Amino acid sequence: NEGVYDMLRDASRSKPLEVHEDLREGGEGIFVEGLSEYQVSSFADCLELLRLGEENRAIRETHMNMASSRSHSIFTLLVEQTRPLHKSPGSPAIGQPSPQRARAAQGGGGKRQLRSKFNLVDLAGSEKWDLNQEMASQRVAEMTNINLSLYTLGRCIAALAANAKRQNKRLNAQLEPRDPVGG
Repeated sequence: NEGVYDMLRDASRSKPLEVHEDLREGGEGIFVEGLSEYQVSSFADCLELLRLGEENRAIRETHMNMASSRSHSIFTLLVEQTRPLHKSPGSPAIGQPSPQRARAAQGGGGKRQLRSKFNLVDLAGSEKWDLNQEMASQRVAEMTNINLSLYTLGRCIAALAANAKRQNKRLNAQLEPRDPVGG
């Protein structure tokens, strides 16, 4: 119930993967060892991988849903694009505001690489306990884990929001004009 699985390579969920943290400078940060990566070149390729992952998710019928997902899933899409630097007469290269960066880019072939990362997250649905229904211990453990993980995620989001609010308050106080006469 608590394992991390690669839904594109391990449909039977037989080999749990390990989550690690690489704190070295330039390291990967938090990563899952052994997670599959695929190079795609079209939207259709992405949809096919999403379909395969969805097909391999754990589902079960609940009171509210005939096919309720019983697992969280994350689909990460890393988009990379290499563009040539364009220069118009008398202006610096687009995307290279400083002369030093422009010289470095010209030495590297005059190209710039753009990278974007998207994490698409689908969370398993929570479920209320039905005290009048007898449940197998595996289902009780599943419900407990899903509800606990959603509760923990909610606490993380609340902490991030509170921190952002504090930072905004400090920033607004620093940017607010100070009028010694009018207040």
